[in-house]
Amino acid sequence: MPAQNSEIVLALLVEHMNELRHVEEHRQWIINLIVVVASGATAIGSSVGFSVASIPISILVISLGLFGIFATLKLYERQLWYQSRLKMLVEQLDNFQDGLDIRQLYEKHETQHKQRNKSRSWDESVRIKFSSIRMHVLWVTFNFFVCLLGIAMLVVSILK
Repeated sequence: MPAQNSEIVLALLVEHMNELRHVEEHRQWIINLIVVVASGATAIGSSVGFSVASIPISILVISLGLFGIFATLKLYERQLWYQSRLKMLVEQLDNFQDGLDIRQLYEKHETQHKQRNKSRSWDESVRIKFSSIRMHVLWVTFNFFVCLLGIAMLVVSILK
């Protein structure tokens, strides 16, 4: 019976890993769409001369930035959900398999990773500092700057 249960847990692990990958693909498509549309809107706005006519384009860029922020945060929430579910399934699989301590393997890998990446030079210390930054923070920051670009376009359009 434990072998059959472990097969079920393995199937669930594969399914959740695929869903986690799907969440990342959603984020990738949303960011790509925002980059393309915001670039085009900025080009159109600058070609019409940032006048009253470019106010709707500015509002579009602001909206894209806000949408990107909220979409990134929601997708990060889904990512955390799938990661916690995967962790739970790995622990369950660990219980089914005698002598297989996956958690211990992960902890050993983490220790080796930290030892391998100890700060020895300026370049390595910068790399380690950047490795502590979560990717969703970078994507939220990117979308925030898209929003600021739209606000700057709006201000220039109104003041002109």
